Amino acid sequence: MGRGETQLAAGAALLALLPLSLSLRTPQSRLDDVTAVASAVRTAGKGADGILYLPGRRRVWSLAEPDSVSGLRDLALERGPADSGTLYGTEAAPSVIRSRVLAARRIVVLRDPAGQPLDPAARERTKRGVLAGHFEECGTVAVRGARVSVYARPGYC
Repeated sequence: MGRGETQLAAGAALLALLPLSLSLRTPQSRLDDVTAVASAVRTAGKGADGILYLPGRRRVWSLAEPDSVSGLRDLALERGPADSGTLYGTEAAPSVIRSRVLAARRIVVLRDPAGQPLDPAARERTKRGVLAGHFEECGTVAVRGARVSVYARPGYC
């Protein structure tokens, strides 16, 4: 195979892969829709005291549009990304998370879609346990790849 034929074959291969490459860059190709999550948080966050991420790695959903969580205290966050040198920050000890959640009246909770396995970490068990034992679920909006819920103390939905 000559040089011209090789270049022609390489060009043809690139053209053949172009539609696939372009489709991978669309919002529809993603497992979750962070723009829809941000919009749902803005709506759910009106009148809320704080926000919880279940599990904590879902804090990534707020990185694309940090203004969507402005005014909401991250109840589990110990140190932010800049202070901790991590992408998502670090979470407080379970006892601290418990006391912060118990001090809130209404909480926005960002969760995995239904049917996903629950994270067995102590921090995550604490978050779920306090919500289940002391709060009621007021409503949930499902968006692609996530659920945005509002939890409140009984009588505050």
